[in-house]
Amino acid sequence: MTIGKREQIVVISIGALLFLGIVHFLIFDPRSKAYVSVFNEFNTGMATLNGAAMPASPDQIPKFKRETAKLETEVSSTVEELKLNVPQFYKMRVAGKEQRWAETSRLLAELVALKSTVQTPKLRFLDDIRDNPTNPYAFQNGWNFPAELPKMDNTGALWDTVVKLSDRWVLMNSIANPAEKLSQRVAYNDFLGRIGLNPAEVSNFVMPLQLRTGPTYVFFNDGSLLQTANSNASTNFNNVLSINRFGVLLPVLKRLWISDLIWAKRDPSTQITKERLREILEISFPSDADHYNTNKQLESLIDIIKMAEQNQILEFSRVNLMKPVSVYKKPPPPAAGATPTPAPVAKGTFGDDMDAMQGRGGMAGMPGMMGMPAQPVGERIGDGTGVEVWFTAPNANMVKFLFDVTHAPRTYAVDDMNIRAIPNANGVLSTSATIELVTKLDSL
Repeated sequence: MTIGKREQIVVISIGALLFLGIVHFLIFDPRSKAYVSVFNEFNTGMATLNGAAMPASPDQIPKFKRETAKLETEVSSTVEELKLNVPQFYKMRVAGKEQRWAETSRLLAELVALKSTVQTPKLRFLDDIRDNPTNPYAFQNGWNFPAELPKMDNTGALWDTVVKLSDRWVLMNSIANPAEKLSQRVAYNDFLGRIGLNPAEVSNFVMPLQLRTGPTYVFFNDGSLLQTANSNASTNFNNVLSINRFGVLLPVLKRLWISDLIWAKRDPSTQITKERLREILEISFPSDADHYNTNKQLESLIDIIKMAEQNQILEFSRVNLMKPVSVYKKPPPPAAGATPTPAPVAKGTFGDDMDAMQGRGGMAGMPGMMGMPAQPVGERIGDGTGVEVWFTAPNANMVKFLFDVTHAPRTYAVDDMNIRAIPNANGVLSTSATIELVTKLDSL
């Protein structure tokens, strides 16, 4: 079959058209779309610029700058007075982290020092409150933050124990088998006890363990070791003896405080750095935000104790560090006579007595349960936390103290207050209250 010149011309023409079409779609069409997009953005920008408020004359620009600076000063002074943090974004650098660690150590030292410098209130919550202090498994009802380390023959004996603890920690973490690691943990915990850290108080988990010498209990914080436990999923290995009942991060603060006491008596020739000592003692915060919130709680607790001293509060018997929560702007109330608009709300709890606690259920053995509907929330404005305090004071002193707390520059809020009279105590009241504070402000 032969193709004539006419057919050849038709085929060549069709091929040329296809080639031009492909070139157009591959090269010219994307550029055309990009041009249209840029042109539209330009027109939108010009419309925005033309619609913006412009000064009537250049002489008004300095006036606008002065007004802006005045407003910034008012906002900054208010934030400074309330001791709030207003970060643009969370980007913690190494220098910032070390500064935060130093701040935690300073606050802990100031808090423990108040125990001896403040006559009233008595800071009983810092004490070792056990029925039998010689029993390491006795239930601890205080933070047990000592002013000094346990007595040893000399400083060399202390640091020798730290070196042995370090060697045991290295050995323990070089073992892959969880069961063997738990066995090594027993010796590690023994050295912890010698330097003033009762493993039963600063560990989140506990597990029975059978050794050659007999049965024992091993305390630990590494949740991955739970896989060595009994396969029965209903078994509860939460450590009810831990001081995390008073705050989930309180064991971290206890370890940090003991590490600071050790570091103050370190051997000058030691090769162990402060950071390495923290690592050996397993001191860490889950996140920078948790560390920051904890510092704010300690700062507020010291502030509250100083106000209590001014009002002659008799004693702080217990203090809980609360978990951080989101803070919301309270929505405006409905107009008088208006019917509120129904809205679904999340379930809240019946209160702290009914909440599930670390290693146990609610009050009187009942499980933690959901109950009353929570209040509807408005716009989120930041993060907050609080401290729950139990204290005793005469009626007039208590009222004055709570007034000072709620009118302090820091703007505390008092919630969940419970007051009861102490029999035959001449008007002395026992009070518990949650003192709330804002720690980070995202909007005003």
